[in-house]
Amino acid sequence: MRKRRRKFRLKLRRLSRKTVLYLIMVPLMLVVLVKVSTGTEGELVFGAEVTAAPMQALDNEPQPTAEVVWVYPEGYVDLSDLPNVDISTWEFTLVNSLDRENYVRDSFYPQTESVEGFLVRVGVGEPLQAMLTACREAGNTVAISRAYMSYYEISYKFNGVASGLASGQNMSYEDAVKKAMDIAHYPGTDEHQLGVAVNFVDGQGETSATSPTIEWLQEHCSEYGFILRYPPNKSAQTGWSYTPNQFRYVGKDAAAYITDKGITLEEFLTAVKDYAASQERYGE
Repeated sequence: MRKRRRKFRLKLRRLSRKTVLYLIMVPLMLVVLVKVSTGTEGELVFGAEVTAAPMQALDNEPQPTAEVVWVYPEGYVDLSDLPNVDISTWEFTLVNSLDRENYVRDSFYPQTESVEGFLVRVGVGEPLQAMLTACREAGNTVAISRAYMSYYEISYKFNGVASGLASGQNMSYEDAVKKAMDIAHYPGTDEHQLGVAVNFVDGQGETSATSPTIEWLQEHCSEYGFILRYPPNKSAQTGWSYTPNQFRYVGKDAAAYITDKGITLEEFLTAVKDYAASQERYGE
């Protein structure tokens, strides 16, 4: 009798446990089934993807436009349309006071030809004479004031300036040399030694930018392959102050581009080198 009661109690306990579990699990299953069956946008209902409804734009939300307007910073120059020129040729030999690697050695002597009593590098004479003729036909008086100079001629001129400063301003020769570099080309940094640089004067010996002759040369020089070598506000690039009457031969294509863009020879050469490096880097 006791054994039967004990068995009955055990069955009752087991039944009670099952009942409790059943009472807990059934509501939970119902909740889950309801949520899955109703679903929300973007959720999966029994493995099937539900396409989300399009979002409604707010009234004050900015709408995307089809065109992006890009404003370039002040002073930006687009150099993406470079002409196809070979800057390894003599027309593009760089000489300035910014980098000693660009100095011309005292042993450098170009092949020269004569134009109106002045020497220039072979290849510069014909376009130079054409420019002089056109300038005169436009009603201007023009003459060459300086062209090719040897390293020793440049040295003699520079030393004369330095000596004059030393004696006239009672300073050491070393200090005079430093000051002279602001007003005269240090030997090895003058493009006249290359035979590609030419300075001009008008009939009155005027060299300023207000001279009609100098104005004409600045406006038309690129038509003959020349550029204004030291333009205004470009001393940081060239290492030299504005010189309105000094021009340099670089060929028509480069001259037209440099003049049109308002850049210097240094900036042009840098742009060409950067483009070549990008082509090599990206294999284009």
